[in-house]
Amino acid sequence: MRAALPSPTESIALVAALFATGCAELSSPAPIPTLSIGVVDANVWTGDPERPLVEAIGVAGDRVAALGSSDAIRALATDAIIIDADGATVVPGFIDAHVHLLDAGHRLLADSTGDALLLDDDFWPVAPEPPPAYTPAEDDAALDAALAYLAERGVTSVHHMGSWSDLEALGRARDSGRLTVRVYAAVPLPTWRRLRDAIADGRFGGDDGRGDNWLRVGALKGVVDGTVETGTAALDRPYPDSADDRGLMLYDVDRLSAQVDAADAAELQVALHAVGSRANHLALNAYERVIAANGPRDRRFRIEHAQHLRPDDIARFAALDVIASMQPAGIGDTGPRLEAMVGSAALAEPFPVRSLLDTGAVVAFGTNWGFAPAGPILGLYGAVTRRPLEAFYRSSWTPSERITIARALNAYTIAGAYASFEDRIKGRLAIGQLADFAVLDLALLSVPLPDVRLASVVVTVTGGR
Repeated sequence: MRAALPSPTESIALVAALFATGCAELSSPAPIPTLSIGVVDANVWTGDPERPLVEAIGVAGDRVAALGSSDAIRALATDAIIIDADGATVVPGFIDAHVHLLDAGHRLLADSTGDALLLDDDFWPVAPEPPPAYTPAEDDAALDAALAYLAERGVTSVHHMGSWSDLEALGRARDSGRLTVRVYAAVPLPTWRRLRDAIADGRFGGDDGRGDNWLRVGALKGVVDGTVETGTAALDRPYPDSADDRGLMLYDVDRLSAQVDAADAAELQVALHAVGSRANHLALNAYERVIAANGPRDRRFRIEHAQHLRPDDIARFAALDVIASMQPAGIGDTGPRLEAMVGSAALAEPFPVRSLLDTGAVVAFGTNWGFAPAGPILGLYGAVTRRPLEAFYRSSWTPSERITIARALNAYTIAGAYASFEDRIKGRLAIGQLADFAVLDLALLSVPLPDVRLASVVVTVTGGR
């Protein structure tokens, strides 16, 4: 991942930094901003390699304004709200890199047990813009429910994989001040011309026509295959009880490359759904072809799910600067189940999180909420243990792919910000970054790894509120 450059706000010294003695040591005579929130007596994991751990954090407006000791923050926060974390962990706000907000919200409203059957928008390869199923008022209510649900779980930003009708609901929420979670939205790949023109016309606002810090639109999602559970993920070997059924491939390399090339030429980000090893290989081939044709630029291509990879394809993610957008929550549960369903050979390299990271690839975590459970805690647990949630005492599935809690946190924070071109303003707790963070009820960095599943979010702050 490219290192985030200091923002202009970071470079001016209006903030307290380096509280070595409990007193603020200012780096210039500029005035200290008035703090609105102070979090003290905490273990603050900043996500900043220059200063990974501090004891307290101060917020002014919607930005991080001070980092250091509890005494120093208290001294600066005389008129601020003080949150005493009592030794618990504070982390940058979680960024869920793959959700379906409207689907999830409608499910919450329709069936609190989560048993309602919904059609995934991924499976509209011919008509990528499905007809609206709900009224605007129903969509607004569903979105409000989804945002509240996420905020309770420490999520401050999401990458929404949806439709153009979803953008109408998201726009209404932003314009009315109802967005409590930041949204980076993707629309179907075949509609790249519509997105190009909407950005050029300034439809989404902002200096670049793509939106603001609450709602940005700039990605296109294509679907290469299906899922293993439905027998439609494109594998290299046949499914059981079949001599030649290797799943469903929705593109060939020429047609996929043509669509990706057109979107890339318009300077739009592309994210391709690929689950099976054959689909991932095809997606990487298409990306490689487009990169060679269009030349170098900061495009941040993505593969959504990247669930099963050929061994030789793992290193290609880093080599091509392709982001692996993965959903780790179910590794310990779904991994063994899928292996029993189709065999370990058919799955190739399953959920190879550590291998991708070790080659230098950017891995961003999400949940696929709307069609899978929400909340990053399950994902952290899955990534660091690779054990079943309800049988945490069992041995890990493919334990060589376990990662550290710090790496897992990174994938749920700064990597997600990078995947949406927003790593200059969020994803870590540093001076001048957006004040998005979550307070957890246990010392996440030091508990035994199986206990990660027990963590709960007690406070979520987004933009200093």
